[in-house]
Amino acid sequence: MDSKIDLVGNENKGKKAEYFVYNEALITNQSTEDYIEPKSDHFETYERIHSLNLVFGSVVGLKVDPFWKYNNLTRWTFFLLNFSTAMTVYSMILVKTDPSKLIETASIVGIIIPAFAKFDVMLNYSRNALALVDFLEHVFKNIVDGPKAKLLKTHIDETFVSIKICLLVETLALLLFLCYPVYAYVNNDELVQLIPMQFPFIDQSNTTGFIIANMIMVKLGLWAFTGSVGFDLYLARLIDSYCALVKLLQYDIIEFAEMSREGSGVSRHYRKTFLRNFLLKCQDKDRFIQNINDVYADVIFKQFSCVYMSMVFTIYAIIRNKWYSGFGIVVFFLVEIYILCFLGTTIKNENDKFCHAIYDMPWYDYSLSEQRIIQILLHSSQNTMELWIGVFAPLNVETAVEITKSIYSTSTMIMNTSE
Repeated sequence: MDSKIDLVGNENKGKKAEYFVYNEALITNQSTEDYIEPKSDHFETYERIHSLNLVFGSVVGLKVDPFWKYNNLTRWTFFLLNFSTAMTVYSMILVKTDPSKLIETASIVGIIIPAFAKFDVMLNYSRNALALVDFLEHVFKNIVDGPKAKLLKTHIDETFVSIKICLLVETLALLLFLCYPVYAYVNNDELVQLIPMQFPFIDQSNTTGFIIANMIMVKLGLWAFTGSVGFDLYLARLIDSYCALVKLLQYDIIEFAEMSREGSGVSRHYRKTFLRNFLLKCQDKDRFIQNINDVYADVIFKQFSCVYMSMVFTIYAIIRNKWYSGFGIVVFFLVEIYILCFLGTTIKNENDKFCHAIYDMPWYDYSLSEQRIIQILLHSSQNTMELWIGVFAPLNVETAVEITKSIYSTSTMIMNTSE
């Protein structure tokens, strides 16, 4: 047992963004009771979530898979990003003399910039993404039964339900975005743009040009929706899985406290090995969130800052120019913001619970060397990394509420000053 842990520990020294090790050698010990508990199906649920993520990634040519290669869909996605950028600049030049139309067109920029950031990070940091996913699969797959398996099953099942609800809301937002121009044309015989974008050599004032332009916009909208949902689902899954890792460590603390009691029948050597293994897990947990922050912090910052700007301009366009398709964009952006901020709050809550669990340990019953370890562990848990939106605000629900209030205030100010 000791040699195995030493091997794992040495294997991880000096590595960054490589494959992590979460040693589960101690938690899979067979119970001495005759009753054999059925294996948990939490890993199958986790695999369904991963498969769903791969579907979105496959469409845009970017997926977290060891066999993934730069392909034609990846090139097509890159082309659409550049095409959208060029058409947005072209549209802004055409309406530069009309501030109202210029603000409406500028709302698209808040979609394009985060899309480029997401494309870049998935393309250039695919190895990091694969390492994080493989690490989680290693952890979840090795826990097959017992209390930890029940804990994971509850957590992953709740996550899967939340994902379904979020996908439903985002899909409804997409339908709202796509269907209003059709409704306006059928019922009011009105030509309403899906996106405030102009194309060279296409006259959108007549029916033929309007249909051609909107077909292009539908293609761009569906591609943007698929890519954004796929990336957000992947990032949310990583953050949510970190919370699951912290919950597992909280249970380890309870186990260690129980085996440290007098009369527990657990040898001192086993306790020492268990504690050492627990510290390795804590290091893996810290490396996991550190790598998420190192790789995806820039994307989170660009997404929140650009979404803020885009929502302000979109709300303005809805009220001033009656661009009702923008309601779908606003709903989609709100779901994006609140999902990540809710998960940021969950990280903080789980870290606080982990810290309190260490506080509650009967450290006075431990040996002097164990007390020193607990002291270091307590200090580490009190300084656990949390995700931030750049350097401006922590990623939590309170920040999301403040952003929502600020969007409303800024939109109102712009409308009042433009009257």
